[in-house]
Amino acid sequence: MKEYEKVIFITGASRGIGEAITKEFLRCGYKNFVLCCNEHNGDMPIFFEEVKNSKGVKALYFDFNLVDTKKLKTCIERAIEEFGHIDILINNAGMDMPLDLLSDCDDRLRRNFEKTMQVNFLAPVFLIKHIGKIMLSQDEGGSIVNIASTSGMDAVCMEEASYCASKAALINFTKCAAQFFQPKVRVNSVSPGWVKTKQNEFLGEDFEKSESEKIYAGRFAEPHEIAVEVVHLATKATYCNGANRVINGGGSC
Repeated sequence: MKEYEKVIFITGASRGIGEAITKEFLRCGYKNFVLCCNEHNGDMPIFFEEVKNSKGVKALYFDFNLVDTKKLKTCIERAIEEFGHIDILINNAGMDMPLDLLSDCDDRLRRNFEKTMQVNFLAPVFLIKHIGKIMLSQDEGGSIVNIASTSGMDAVCMEEASYCASKAALINFTKCAAQFFQPKVRVNSVSPGWVKTKQNEFLGEDFEKSESEKIYAGRFAEPHEIAVEVVHLATKATYCNGANRVINGGGSC
């Protein structure tokens, strides 16, 4: 199989880091895509048309809640029907639900952790299970990259406890999955620090300036800077397995 013929399966593909990753694969000449996003994401149809209309590109688009394992399996089955193989999986979709550990009632706290863990951790686990099995059956195996976060290595703040816990779980599971699927399937994670995305706009300029002073690069990352590293890890770093690549500009963020 020629490199550009490989099938790329990306979740959270329509905005932020996911959009940048999709565009970087396109820039590198890849032609086959399975793009997934949340069912309430209005950006995806527009972005999908942009991808599909790129020269020589073949793409499938699915919008559904990743915690719905039945739809997830249907999506994978449809991709295999269309392409016959899946070669690269990028688990990028994620969510964040701030909480107050002391003030939130037990039910609210439970819902917060359950939903965050379902999207940020359990959805990647199920995708890795089912797509990893497909990759094991393929002559050329496959490559999986999980988008984690430096928040999974060092807690940002108490309000982000469920997010931090979910990313810590994803980093650790990456290492477990790499052991399970080796040597045919590589499984790695990428942990970005602060990135300039719509998700982080609410933080404000003062916060960004304050945090940037802790970063050797002196600024937040642009999404495409993360995407370049993800694509390289997925396609070129053939001796890298079970690793968590930190991309934080240096410093403590």
